[in-house]
Amino acid sequence: MANYLSTLLKKIPDMVEVKFKTNNRFFADIAQKKDNETFYVTVEYAKGGGFQGYDMDSLTDQIGYSSTPSMIQPYDSMVDIIAFQKITKKAIERSASPESIKALAAKLYSDVSENLVKHIKFHWYLPTTNNVLATYTDGGSGTTISTSGTSITLNASPTGSTPSYGAWFLRIGMVVDLYEGSSKKGTAIVTGINSDRKTVTLAAIGSNITISASADVNIYAQGMYGKTVNSFGFIASTSRTLHNIDSSSNAFWDGTVVDAGGSANLTVQKIRDLLYEIENLPYDVDVTKYNVAFTTRKQLEKLEADIIDSVTYQISSATKKDLDYGSFYLTVDGVNVYYDPLVPPGVLYLPHFDYLEFKYAKKPEWMKLGGDILHPDSLSTPQVLRAVLTYTGQFACSLPPVQGKIIKMSNDFDFS
Repeated sequence: MANYLSTLLKKIPDMVEVKFKTNNRFFADIAQKKDNETFYVTVEYAKGGGFQGYDMDSLTDQIGYSSTPSMIQPYDSMVDIIAFQKITKKAIERSASPESIKALAAKLYSDVSENLVKHIKFHWYLPTTNNVLATYTDGGSGTTISTSGTSITLNASPTGSTPSYGAWFLRIGMVVDLYEGSSKKGTAIVTGINSDRKTVTLAAIGSNITISASADVNIYAQGMYGKTVNSFGFIASTSRTLHNIDSSSNAFWDGTVVDAGGSANLTVQKIRDLLYEIENLPYDVDVTKYNVAFTTRKQLEKLEADIIDSVTYQISSATKKDLDYGSFYLTVDGVNVYYDPLVPPGVLYLPHFDYLEFKYAKKPEWMKLGGDILHPDSLSTPQVLRAVLTYTGQFACSLPPVQGKIIKMSNDFDFS
């Protein structure tokens, strides 16, 4: 039975890629670029020096960059995103007929592929680096997260000096690792998320997790600590290391950020401010190529109110695909501003797709032990089998300054 189920599951990896690229408008636009397309750009920057971009088809694991006064060739490593689903042997045994096994395979496909797509999308939408999905600060007495479940309140301040977003990037059923600095404290499953999107219930896996008094805790998707995923929010940031180039000492490698300071919401002028910032950069970039931006539902509503108060505007009916991101979009200076549920509160992302690429080393594939897709879960009882799916890829950008975002906008989800 298990072998038959494994055979049926072998077709799943080919289907995940389609689901990934059609399930999210942001990646559908990136997917329009041919995967074998050469990604090579040459631009000018300060003092007459030249910056030479790179051929993304040469992207390889852990190759650094070589630097001369006029050339930098950056590379970055691929990252494995892993999703898994457990299934009991009893469930397989109960599937006595081929049709029942097909139904079981379909359910397993649905669960594990949705989990993988969710992990990929969440990581590419993170506003910062290092794959931190959420943060928690102990109140001073230490915290014990029990195997039966413990409620904690995550840091949530989208307009703070260092913005935090509660449980925005967590979902019930996620398996997460908790770290104090570089010290792993344990692994837990998210069993509950309150409507305030900051109070969550975590159930420790294996044994209770002890958090030190007053400790700052970073929460990662299981296995993602130490891996750098170049999210769009990270690419469009400043003072960070992208493709092995530190923009703290190479300002030409910064993204473009408009900081609303927590006192203003999204307006036509805010979008124009961002476009003006990019247009004034010393690069020969066609700003008319910006055709989409992504923000939250509340910011889109604020933009709608601003447009109604000031200029004639266009509300366009959405296609079926667009319905995942709201029933309409608003157009400002040729940029269609969409609602996207994964954009964190107070943020707008403005991508320039000519300089973005999602590269993957290979198609999604099952992690096999003993030649079989399903294998005993070493972390649980022998009566549980696990199917593990991996996706190896990386988000790359040849010209970060033309990737823009607005942060710390007010009047958004307030985590209360």
